[in-house]
Amino acid sequence: MKFLRPIVICLLVALAVSPALAAPKTHPIVEMITSKGLILIKLYPEDAPVSCANFIKLANKHFYDGTKIHRVADLEGDKGSGQGHIVQGGSPLSKNHPISDGSIGSGGPGWTIRGEFPKNGVNNPLLHNQGAFAMAREDQMDTAGSQFYIVVTPSHHLDGSYAVFGQVIMGIDVANQLVLGDTITRVTIVQGRD
Repeated sequence: MKFLRPIVICLLVALAVSPALAAPKTHPIVEMITSKGLILIKLYPEDAPVSCANFIKLANKHFYDGTKIHRVADLEGDKGSGQGHIVQGGSPLSKNHPISDGSIGSGGPGWTIRGEFPKNGVNNPLLHNQGAFAMAREDQMDTAGSQFYIVVTPSHHLDGSYAVFGQVIMGIDVANQLVLGDTITRVTIVQGRD
């Protein structure tokens, strides 16, 4: 029996550290209902915990419900090229002001968070690939609050300078149809498992 004990201990240790048996990661899933349809976004709190927690907090308070898309831009190439195409939302001012009101892009929740990206000293490996979900900010590093953008076509010139904290897993075609003034009807958070 003595000779079996080391074998049993080794088997238990192997089972305990086996990746296949490890507890699965949990990634919150954003269900964003827009006037054009449903977009599902997987959040990555292991790479951008502050951005994820902030977005979840606001979504749980229904902060985003009824806001509008207030910016649509092609950030690379010529205007209208579709290169580096993003759609931006999350300004609370878009609920009660006309979309042409210049103040809409300056709205926020009343606080700002740390920018979680390499140029701000945070090791966030997420890139501005198609479907990336990121925090919008002003020129200063730590000025993100509630505004976000979805990368419809890759915008790699933004890599390392803005906090990507999620990825569209369904509905990139819906995001591509969004135009100025389209409504974000409801944003809810559900727990997902990998």
